[in-house]
Amino acid sequence: MTAWIANIYEPLKASFWFLPTIIIAGTIGIAVATIQLDHSQAGRDLIRWLPGSDQMQVEGARRIVATVAGSTITVATVVISVVFLALTLMSQQFGPRILVMFMKDRYIQFVIGIFFATFAYAIIVLGAIGVGSFESTIPRVSVYAVSVLAFVAFGFLVFFIHHMAISIQADAVVAHLGQELQRVIEAEMLERPEGDGGDQEEGGEDDELFGESARPVYLGRSGYVQLIDFERATQIATEQGARVRFTCRPGHFVVEDMRAAEFVLDKGGKANKGKKGGRDALAEKLAETVELGARRTQAQYAEYEVNALVEVALRALSPGINDPYTAVACIDHLTAGLFRLMRGEARPTVLCDEKGTPRVYRYPQTFRHFVDSAFHPLRQSASRNPQTLLHLAHAMEVLSAEARSKALRQAILAHVEMLREDNDRETENSADRERVAAHLDRVEKRLKSS
Repeated sequence: MTAWIANIYEPLKASFWFLPTIIIAGTIGIAVATIQLDHSQAGRDLIRWLPGSDQMQVEGARRIVATVAGSTITVATVVISVVFLALTLMSQQFGPRILVMFMKDRYIQFVIGIFFATFAYAIIVLGAIGVGSFESTIPRVSVYAVSVLAFVAFGFLVFFIHHMAISIQADAVVAHLGQELQRVIEAEMLERPEGDGGDQEEGGEDDELFGESARPVYLGRSGYVQLIDFERATQIATEQGARVRFTCRPGHFVVEDMRAAEFVLDKGGKANKGKKGGRDALAEKLAETVELGARRTQAQYAEYEVNALVEVALRALSPGINDPYTAVACIDHLTAGLFRLMRGEARPTVLCDEKGTPRVYRYPQTFRHFVDSAFHPLRQSASRNPQTLLHLAHAMEVLSAEARSKALRQAILAHVEMLREDNDRETENSADRERVAAHLDRVEKRLKSS
C-alpha cells in the first residue's frame, strides 16, 4: 500500500488548496474555542489583563474586525495574483516541469493559508459581536486574537515577497532541482528493500525464463505509467506460484493492447487454466498493480528530475534566452546526481519471496540510460557552444573517477567519443578545441587504463 499512498500524497503536496484548507479548518476551530473562552469565567479573568479591554465598544470592535477581514482578503487576492504571475514567467523561461516544483513550495502554500485563515477567523468573530447576554456582547479575547493574527499575516507578507524574489532566480531553481534529484536517487534508486535477490542486469536470466510460453498482461487502456506496486505484485506472484516480469516502468506510455508485463507459472502453481483462480484472474490482478494516468508524475520516477534539469539547460542554451551559465549549473547538478548514482548500491531489479525465490523482475533502469538521458540532448544543443562543451567534457572527467565497472566505463566512453567528434567538427577556435580535447584525452586514458 505504500506505493498507492505515495501516488495520492504527491498530488496533494503539489496543490495550492490542501495545506491552506488544513490551516483554515484549524483556525475555524480556534475561533470557536476563543469565543467559548470569552463566555467562560477564565475568559473574564483573562480580559482584565488585556490593555484597554474595559473601554472596548461594540461598534469599535466591529470596525476593527471588519477592517482586518477586508484587508486580509484583499492581500490574499494580491498574493495569488503574484503567484500566478511568477508561474507564468517561470514556465516561459524554465519550462512547464518547473511549475510542479513551485507548486510544492510549502512556504507559498502556508502564506496563502494564513491570509485566508485570518479572513475566516475575522468573519466568525464578527458574527459573534453583539450576540448573547450583556456581559458577553463583545468577545474581547477573540477581538484581540484577530488583531494579533492581522500582524502575523502581514509579517508573512514581507516574508512572501522576499521568498518570491529568491525563488524565481535561475540559480535557486537549478539548485532546488539538483536537491530533488539527489533526494530521489537516495530514496527511490539506492534503497534496498528486505528480501531482495540482488541486481538483475538487462538481458540476464529473465530472458531465458520468459520465452514464448510467457502469459501477457494487458492493462486494457492507454496512459502514462504513474506507479507500479511491486510489493503487491510480489505478494500475488508468491501466492499463485508465478514469476512476473514488467516490461514498462513509471514514466512509460502504455497503449491499450501493449504488453505491460508477462508471467510464467512454476510447476504446481495455483493459477490453473480455469476461469476462476486461473491465469486470466492472475493477469487481472497483476494489471491492477499498475496505475495509469494522463500525465507523468514524480512519484517513483527519478528520470522526471533529470528531464527537468535538462529542459532548463536546453532553454538556457536557446537563442532567445542565451544563458550558458544556467546551462553550466544544470550540468553541475546532473553530474552530482549521476556521481551519487554511481557510488551507491542500486535498487535490485529482482524481488524475491521469503524463501529467496525470484518472483518479480523490474524493468531495468541502468546508469547508461540516465547518462544518455542527461547528456545526449545537452551535447546536441551545446555542440557550437565551446563553454558548455568544455563543461560537458569536465563532467565526463568527474564521472570517470568513479567508473569502477566495465558497464560504467563503456557508458562514459561512448559520450567521450561523441563529444570528441562534435568538438572536432563544430569548434572553430583551435585553443577552445584543444582545451576540450585535453579533458577528453584524460578521461580516455583513465578509463582505458583501469
